[in-house]
Amino acid sequence: MDDDTEICTVLNTTLTLDGESDSDIGVSTSFAISPIITILVGRKKCKYTAHKILLQLRSPFFARCLAVGMKEALTSMVELPEDHVQAFDLFITWIYHGKVRSIEKEKDDDTKHGSKQLLPLVQAWVLADKFDMEVWQNKVIDALAKWWNEVPVYPATINWVVSNVDEASMLFKMVMDQFAWDLSDARYRVLVGGTRAAEGMKELLATGRFPEQVLWYAIETDQDEVDRPVKFPCKYHLHHRSVKCQPPQKK
Repeated sequence: MDDDTEICTVLNTTLTLDGESDSDIGVSTSFAISPIITILVGRKKCKYTAHKILLQLRSPFFARCLAVGMKEALTSMVELPEDHVQAFDLFITWIYHGKVRSIEKEKDDDTKHGSKQLLPLVQAWVLADKFDMEVWQNKVIDALAKWWNEVPVYPATINWVVSNVDEASMLFKMVMDQFAWDLSDARYRVLVGGTRAAEGMKELLATGRFPEQVLWYAIETDQDEVDRPVKFPCKYHLHHRSVKCQPPQKK
């Protein structure tokens, strides 16, 4: 969903904690008595509530802003006016269930991003970066890679990424690598949809922010010799604190 059509959704965030891992030791016993934090998200201040202990455990960002003496800790309220509601929905799902929804093709998915579920997931990676949640970022990368392994990156998605994502980030690199690979396919216009592809590309090039090297890579790439970039998504993971991926098995 794009920024200009933001809709407040109501999630039941008085949820039970799925499972119990080593990182959750001590959480289960104090979960029920944890204070509730109100979070206002987006321009419309969509209201969420979540358990303080989970917010602090899952996110260093919330651990900092809910620390003793901070305004947010005193008021039990956090305001996030610049963040996206649907991405925050995914955050709530992650902290309570540890899951990232896979993108699935739907009957009414005739959108400029290829799926209505795509942009919120891209925005979720940006949110995870802000919240300093490396494991969640990597899981989002895996979900995006799974989708783009079957469906090309649409120009509108690139337009959003070049306008909103740090060029030095792994998300930016993955999206650009895969888009360049997709463009090297002579069928790209057909796969995306002729009119949609043409309009999206025109809008993208008009921004003046599209990296020139992506076009050159697309022109020079032979898909018979170069693997689809998202085939091995681990190279776009962050491993500052999380466990490193295992290298792919050689056949």
